[in-house]
Amino acid sequence: MPPPTPNNQRRGLRAKWELSPLAPPELFEALRGALPAVAIQVLYTRGLRDREAILDFVLGVHRAPEDPALLVDLERAIERLERARERGERVAVFTDYDADGINAAAVLATGLRRVGIEPLVRLPNRFTDGYGIQPQSVDELAERGATVIVTADNGTSAFAAAERARERGVDLIVTDHHQCTHSLPPAYALLNPHRPDDGYPFKGLCGAGVAYKLLQGLADALLPEGRAAMADLLDLVAVATVADIMPLTDENRRLVLQGLQLLNAWPRPGLRALMEVAGLQPGQVDAVALGWRLAPRLNAAGRLDDPTLAYRLLMAEDLDAARELAAEINRLNVERQALCKTLEVEAEVQANAQRAVGAAGLVVGGEGWQPGLVGLVAGRMAQTFFRPTLAYTILDSHSAQSEIRNPKSEMVSGSGRSIPGFNLLAALESCAELFDRFGGHQAACGFALPAERLPELAERFDAFCRAALPPDLEPALRIDAQVTPDRLELEFAQALERLAPWGASFPEPLFLVRGATVHESRPVNGGHWRLRVRAARGTPIAGIMWGAGDLAAQFRPGQTVDLVCRVKQNEYQGTRRVDLEVLDLLAKD
Repeated sequence: MPPPTPNNQRRGLRAKWELSPLAPPELFEALRGALPAVAIQVLYTRGLRDREAILDFVLGVHRAPEDPALLVDLERAIERLERARERGERVAVFTDYDADGINAAAVLATGLRRVGIEPLVRLPNRFTDGYGIQPQSVDELAERGATVIVTADNGTSAFAAAERARERGVDLIVTDHHQCTHSLPPAYALLNPHRPDDGYPFKGLCGAGVAYKLLQGLADALLPEGRAAMADLLDLVAVATVADIMPLTDENRRLVLQGLQLLNAWPRPGLRALMEVAGLQPGQVDAVALGWRLAPRLNAAGRLDDPTLAYRLLMAEDLDAARELAAEINRLNVERQALCKTLEVEAEVQANAQRAVGAAGLVVGGEGWQPGLVGLVAGRMAQTFFRPTLAYTILDSHSAQSEIRNPKSEMVSGSGRSIPGFNLLAALESCAELFDRFGGHQAACGFALPAERLPELAERFDAFCRAALPPDLEPALRIDAQVTPDRLELEFAQALERLAPWGASFPEPLFLVRGATVHESRPVNGGHWRLRVRAARGTPIAGIMWGAGDLAAQFRPGQTVDLVCRVKQNEYQGTRRVDLEVLDLLAKD
């Protein structure tokens, strides 16, 4: 996409507005009758520049998922699990404490049972186990009789655990989706699309997605109905994919669409109970609901307590039992929200002080900050200040993470969140020698280091950010098209809805609405702004601007505004209508 010019830039109250170029007339003509004009424009701004590419995208949702046999080591993993089934060996599952890992555990447990393997499931506790499979985890599972361990959402960098497994005669089967280092651990089998020697065509699967691929291959080998026997696990894969902010393109798009169909038609008891406490009913669940209403609740269990609570919810077969578990998880999520607000206030004080002296990269944290919340705090600071942010906690001497890594020194454990266009993992790689461990990707990372190295980390992280980022950096809203208020009809919103799901790498479209008249303006609970706008002779359209309750007094009925918004279809009292989610606005000159 060509860089914006001054003619297609404006500044609103909160961000710079960048208007995308209009698709060429010949593209609209080539797709006349096939797609609405707004859909063509939205797909054009996402890099689909000709008729064939657009039709392939639209029709691609009907293609079958990629063949799991394309994953390196799949046959070896299947052979070992088939042998374990025949011999009655104990197979253990070890995943992660986040929503991806929790869903992956449910995927593996359910799928392995279907092929006749009753697994021993072990989810790590963030506070007592730390991240990833460790040698002591292998020891524990071996002592409980496991001769095969299957990981999900971790294991690609588990060199010590793989060596321990080999020493104890345990076969370690790794399924993971994290980036690979230059070498791989000596596991019995390692399934990861990011392996340098792997030919799997799509690299964006989440941890549960890779685990699902293993089960597809296992079902093809062992069950008469083949991989179709695992299709009803896609609701779990969908939740995990969105929760882990994986790209909603290519195969993920197909997997998530199928998962959403299951969630909206026949949700399993655990997800049905979770939907209820989140205020959702079948038919109302989309990718946005997965990311903002279901995933945070599943994650709350692992952030504050034990992820096994969320795993039990997903595995529940009885709705009443599921509702009890969902209520406890919802309580943890409320607690998590309150704790986050407290930490965010502290972090904002630190971030303001750093920005006052010109810091380009922010490092915030302190003793006693909950390890499960620092990633959320980093994300909020990155969003608020539009700067890459690392957030940390100083671990006490009894922390498992501290004991594992460096028992003789106070340890810092942290997470980072990026901003668009900045490679956070590269920033950490530039000072790799400071860390006991680190990992992640362009948008997010995790790390641990001795506390005495923290000042040097802050200095070098800021220097890297300063060199990589422009001095006049400011948030920008990339706008798909400009429209007049009279265009915002139900048909317009429905055309957009047919392109969903929206998410990472396929963001929900933004529109610049010019010349709207404010019809109503009032603050609402939670510090938000409720407004209604209309065209000169049109019906008022409801809108919300989150966290902007203070603007209600500045924009009065009758005032003309330009606004940047998302256009949504909602149902209210049985009637479908168009709603706007406003991100920024300006009073007309």
